Amino acid sequence: MSLLLEEYYNSRDEEKRLAEEREQQRIAEEEARVKAETLAREEAARKGKQLQEERKQRELFAQKRKLAFSRNSIQQDYCRKELEREDWNRDYVDYLETQFINVNDVAGFTEEELTAPIMSREEFETICRQHPDWVPDEVVYREFMDRGLITDEDIETFTRYA
Repeated sequence: MSLLLEEYYNSRDEEKRLAEEREQQRIAEEEARVKAETLAREEAARKGKQLQEERKQRELFAQKRKLAFSRNSIQQDYCRKELEREDWNRDYVDYLETQFINVNDVAGFTEEELTAPIMSREEFETICRQHPDWVPDEVVYREFMDRGLITDEDIETFTRYA
């Protein structure tokens, strides 16, 4: 009989051990599920922030393109009007050409650069008269040389307004 009791107790111990293992496995699976859900939520939040940032960048780029189109429209109007004049000013036309902004390169421009006013012919000539040693391309050089929109050769061949 003691053998039967021993087997009975052994089987009970085995059942307890198996029940404990199953409980530990269930707890581990629950922890893994919670961890996976947490990671999924964090990933979804990260992707949401990334999409929001990309949308913001696209909107900013579209806004800058719109500003560049507007600025280029003004530049082209000034240039067209100047070239239609019989006494057109080559230096002013050169200045206007430096004011053109490639709309595909607007990412490198600030909003201030894109909204900076373009001088009219009268403003340009007034400044040239007031400052006979001023070369308009020196201003352009500072702003546009690093973008490759004007070269050293352009600066060297620029003629001062007389």
